[in-house]
Parts: sequence; structure tokens; C-alpha cells
Amino acid sequence: MTDFNVLWYKTVGTILMKAMLMAALWPLIEFAMFWSMIAFFRCLDKGFGSDPFYSSSPSIQAYIDTFAGPIYLIHYRYATILLQIGVAFMYGSGMPLLYFYAFLAYLILYINERLLVCYYYREPPAFDEKMTMLCIDFSRYVPYLMLPMAFWMLGNRQIFENVINEISFKSDIRLSSHTITQSFSHMDPRHLTYNSAPLWLFFILIVVGLVYWFMGWEEEEEDDDQLVEGLENYFDACKPKDRAMSIG
Repeated sequence: MTDFNVLWYKTVGTILMKAMLMAALWPLIEFAMFWSMIAFFRCLDKGFGSDPFYSSSPSIQAYIDTFAGPIYLIHYRYATILLQIGVAFMYGSGMPLLYFYAFLAYLILYINERLLVCYYYREPPAFDEKMTMLCIDFSRYVPYLMLPMAFWMLGNRQIFENVINEISFKSDIRLSSHTITQSFSHMDPRHLTYNSAPLWLFFILIVVGLVYWFMGWEEEEEDDDQLVEGLENYFDACKPKDRAMSIG
């Protein structure tokens, strides 16, 4: 396949849509599957009885491992977020249903995590904001991939211009007549077409990014001063009587 033609949407596009729908529903499937396993092993530990003081665990740690929830894998959640936003914006121009799948994925993930962090997972360690900010920084580069892809998808000549190239045999490669030179003809500001905007926006983003980089206008990182509150040293801030007692 030489372009995003009808055959691509019927084969690759269909597989992509199914995969993203499954990824959106996966948190629910994952919870149902692993919660069933955990509940079974807990019942097995109690001998399928109702006595709260009975356990067949050989040690306290084994008992804790059985009745504590699973470990919260925060990096797995960030990967899911980046996957959904990346694929949705990469191919959403040609398959708008991906935007709905991404919205559904975020809705399920939000409700799922709000409940399971409180009632299902073990208490996670105290995470700082660095991983969250890194995820946001990664998502800022999605338009640089989305806009050229949208430009190329909307420039398909078989779908939008009704240009058909005949083939002699079924095994022949069907050409698309969609080339770089032909595509850039849509950049003429005097004759803007349906797919001119994405590439113009892409070049504007590039120019703005370069201007910020050359002028040094990048956002300065805030100093990590959470523990620095401008207070004096503890020893110096003590009352003279208390300081004398400490020296004594």
C-alpha cells in the first residue's frame, strides 16, 4: 500500500481501531481478572471458611502478601496516557472515532484509578511531580507528529480528488499519484485547499520553537525549594536558654 487508501483503512486502520478500543477497556478487564485471582487465593488461604483468625500462611509476610493489594505501577498508567493521546492525534484526522476511544480510555482510567488507589492497591510511595511534568512535556510534541500526518491523510487523491490509477493485474501495486511535489502545491497561499492548514500550522510551530530556542525564552525550571522556607538555622533560632541547655 503506497498511501492511506481504502485498502489501508480496511486492513491496518481496522486493526488499529480494535487495538485502541481494547486498550481503552483494558483497565476494567485487568481489574476483573486480577481481582478474581486475588479473591481466590485469599479464600484458599482461609480454607474457604469464614473464620477471620484462621490462615494457612507460613509466615506473617506471606499473610501480608496474600491480603495486601497489588503494587501500584504508576509508570504503566503514564504509558497508557501517552499511547492514547499519541495514536489518537496521529491517526484521528482520518479516523475520527479514535478521539472518542481516547476520551473513553481517559474516562475509564480516571474513574478506575480514583477508586482502586483507595480501595484496591497497596499504598503507593510518595511520588513527586517530576514524572507528571515529564509526561506533560512529552505530550507537547504530539502536534509535531500530528500535523504532517493530518496533511498527508487529507491529501489522499483517491478519496478526496477521485483520482484513480488503473492496474492490469491483481498483484500490481496501485499507485496513489500522491507525491511530495504534488502535496506541496497545496501550500500556495493564493490557492489554499482542504489540507493546507495542517502543514502551515506545522511550519508555524517549527518557527516559533526555533525563535524561542534562539532567544532563550524557554521556561525556566523552578528551584526545588520545598524544604527551604527562608528560616534561620535551628540552633540560631533557639532561645538563649534553650541553646545553653543544648550546649550543656
